[in-house]
Amino acid sequence: MEHKMMNTPRGTIHYWTAGAGTETIFFAHGATADHAMFDPQMPAFTGQYRVICWDAPAHGLSRPYNGFTIQQAADDIVQLLDVEGVSRAHLVGQSMGGYIAQVVASDHPERVKSLVSVDSAPIQRRYMSDLDRWLVSISTPLMKLYPYNTLVTSMADQVSTTPQGKAYMLGVLKTLTKEEIVHNLDVAFNDTIRFDRGNLTCPIFIICGEKDRSGKVLQYSRRWAELEHHPYAEITGAAHNSNMDAPEEFNRLLADFLKTVK
Repeated sequence: MEHKMMNTPRGTIHYWTAGAGTETIFFAHGATADHAMFDPQMPAFTGQYRVICWDAPAHGLSRPYNGFTIQQAADDIVQLLDVEGVSRAHLVGQSMGGYIAQVVASDHPERVKSLVSVDSAPIQRRYMSDLDRWLVSISTPLMKLYPYNTLVTSMADQVSTTPQGKAYMLGVLKTLTKEEIVHNLDVAFNDTIRFDRGNLTCPIFIICGEKDRSGKVLQYSRRWAELEHHPYAEITGAAHNSNMDAPEEFNRLLADFLKTVK
């Protein structure tokens, strides 16, 4: 993959491109992760599609970055698509990346050919109760109480069911300070509950690991699919990072969905 950079007034965004297909997939990782989260997808899609993945603002090599928000990250994706000459893209967003992708699809529907939500949740108020919102709002202050090693070990253990998935997450978390981890999670959680973005017009596919225990992501994903009649799949044995826990199954599901998008 070719490593590229995009300068913005807030910081430099690092991203990678590969493939030469006529259609583009943009992979957006979750909070505290980086572009390598989608390494298991690269061999399966770079042969047929043009692929872009990034280190989101304030993540990976895209540090330092001033003013990281979900909205700003969505705006940066649109700018990056402009830089790469991509008029429309399939957005594949895991967890926080799914929230960012929904904002892009809401603000710029003409730029999004489809949206794949991976262990993410709808950013619409009707899916989350006031109690749930309050619990989300206090989650990051509570994380500040954890010793650093306990925090990163517990996070890596929670999001994956496989040794390789746990090892990846532990490794990437250890590149961040405790302050960075808490800040990025705080943005992912609290920015998201402030949004109310519905009526997305692009085709949507929702994928979730059956063992996802990150908040109520699994419950919200099921309700989202049911109430809005989106195709939905649960991956057996996978947790929050389902694309890493079961890459072959995930790649098959994604490839089959993309074939249906006109």
